Amino acid sequence: MDAFKDLAKALGVVLIVAATLILAVYLGMKLEAEMGDAGKSLSSWVQAVGSIAAILGAVYVTRMQMDHSDRNRRAAIVAIAEAAMRRVNEVHNLMWTSDPRDALFTKFPSWRLDRIISAFDAAPVHEIQSGEGVVAFLAIREHLVLLQKAVKESTDGPDKHPDFADNLRELLDDDDLTGYQEQFARCTAVLRSNVMTQTGVIRKHYATLEGCL
Repeated sequence: MDAFKDLAKALGVVLIVAATLILAVYLGMKLEAEMGDAGKSLSSWVQAVGSIAAILGAVYVTRMQMDHSDRNRRAAIVAIAEAAMRRVNEVHNLMWTSDPRDALFTKFPSWRLDRIISAFDAAPVHEIQSGEGVVAFLAIREHLVLLQKAVKESTDGPDKHPDFADNLRELLDDDDLTGYQEQFARCTAVLRSNVMTQTGVIRKHYATLEGCL
């Protein structure tokens, strides 16, 4: 809607500039015809004023187009950040279900963050006119990668995690089923906590970014 408004304004300026030029030429020709040699200098002055008006109009239109492009780029940054937060909130909510690992496995495979991360890489971050905002935007991107890693580790489970797998295997080899189950539950809680930590950090940086846009 804003794009149509800007286009209408630009067209309006173009029409005014064109009308100014036409009027200047017409008045110049009329003065020259009615006043003869005496009207030639006045005719030139009128046409010069018309040319200046046309130049100013062209500058205005160009500036308007640049402002519109700037707004579009900033809107793209906002859209990317909002899309990221929708994914983050989705993960956060799944972690509060009765079986977070199963919920992630069935509803949120880690590759769902791939496009969001790619969008952050391609975003015109220089359009954020705040150093704090740039830092927050880049931090969101960094922690999205860490969230993706945490989601995958939580989905894969403790028995595939390099820090937990050996110990769990030893408990099974010793036929210590109770010990295995208790350790598995503790490790699962750690992996869940890792996911929650990343969603919390991203939310914090998003709040900072939102205040800068």
